[in-house]
Amino acid sequence: MNTEKKSTVVTEFIIVLFCLAACFASCKKDIVQAPSSYTMYVVNGAVNSKLQTNFTNTPIVTYNSRNIYYVQSDQSVSIADTTALNAPLVNITYGYEKGVYTIFIAGTSPTFEAILKEETDLPFIPNDKIYGNADSVVNVRFINLSPNSVPLKIKVSTATTNESDALAYKEITTWRTFKAGPAATTTYSIQIRNAATDALLTTFSFAANATNRFKNVTLMVRGLQGTTSGVNAFGVTAVNYF
Repeated sequence: MNTEKKSTVVTEFIIVLFCLAACFASCKKDIVQAPSSYTMYVVNGAVNSKLQTNFTNTPIVTYNSRNIYYVQSDQSVSIADTTALNAPLVNITYGYEKGVYTIFIAGTSPTFEAILKEETDLPFIPNDKIYGNADSVVNVRFINLSPNSVPLKIKVSTATTNESDALAYKEITTWRTFKAGPAATTTYSIQIRNAATDALLTTFSFAANATNRFKNVTLMVRGLQGTTSGVNAFGVTAVNYF
């Protein structure tokens, strides 16, 4: 091939590459990336309330319970008391990244509060290995959603150290590991006490058994301190995660 022909071939090759690049650049803007998804827990600790969410699956969250939702990051989040739908407690149209979040609803009617927790420290236990009896655990944390409570001392009856020395309203502890029974139930008697006087306010029997081993459980202190019966009773509810 002579020099003139070689130069022509090279020029044509460069023109083809340029056209392809221009075509790619013009088409690139038409490529739409699918929005990422996130996991949202809605926990209703607001005394004797019923919440309405804008999610299609199980939109009602009753008092002392939780619902879990898997949604797209560009979907709005709206949560309101069913008696005041025109005044949402949470009304966010964007801003969630891929991950796990919890919205705790606390307070008493007509004053409710929303506590958003990004679960960056959610314990992860791989399910692709075989665990022995020594590995059987359940991860536990505590949150105080009793709106009229004093700061709380929380302890396991047989433990020498407290789970919390003074857990105030709306505060949450870090995750702690509890030994769990592989088949039979391992039961922990958890005492909720007045942090200032050490007076016993209530006890809760937590079953770390085969059902919740390798799970993450939030123990929610709820209700009204001093109320011992009815829907507003002061006590503890276990909220399961994974």
